[in-house]
Amino acid sequence: CDVFDSKVETLSILRDKLRVSITGFEKAGKIKRASVFVRDLTTSRFAGVYDDEVYYMASLLKIPVLIGGFKLAEVEPKILDQQIYYDGKINLYDEQVIKADSVLQAGNSYDVKDLMRRTAIYSDNTSAQILFDYFPNEFMDRIMQALGIQLTRPDGESENLITARTYAAIFRILYNASYLTKEYSDEALKILT
Repeated sequence: CDVFDSKVETLSILRDKLRVSITGFEKAGKIKRASVFVRDLTTSRFAGVYDDEVYYMASLLKIPVLIGGFKLAEVEPKILDQQIYYDGKINLYDEQVIKADSVLQAGNSYDVKDLMRRTAIYSDNTSAQILFDYFPNEFMDRIMQALGIQLTRPDGESENLITARTYAAIFRILYNASYLTKEYSDEALKILT
């Protein structure tokens, strides 16, 4: 109980400090809005600041792409070694706000696992798009639904919207190996580390 009470107090102090920091950044004009969600994975206690604010996924879609590749590998492990020839037609590097440290070179082949790694580590939009095109039709929609981050509007259209709390669930899913096998959950976490 002492450990539990200590975690509650620590997370409460953290939440207060985060709220003060976010307010300071907003007043200084450094951010328009921010959300934070923290969960202690051993006690399941959590702290959140504006953690129910809704955001478009944008680059946050890249972690589900990583998970999707490993989900395919559960059925066909050789997929990770499958070579994809990069002809340079898909080139999103100039449009990318956060520039990738390493870019694909036209005329080279890259295996699926390397493209997944580049997508996650370098936030590489080109690698992510190649994987989206390579994965089976509607596969990523099923991954997003399984992870609980794809919403279907009343008109039947789907949108990828998240909150800090719902996105944090993805990391808990990896930590607990509750969607991917332990082996692939660990590989995904190593890449993210």
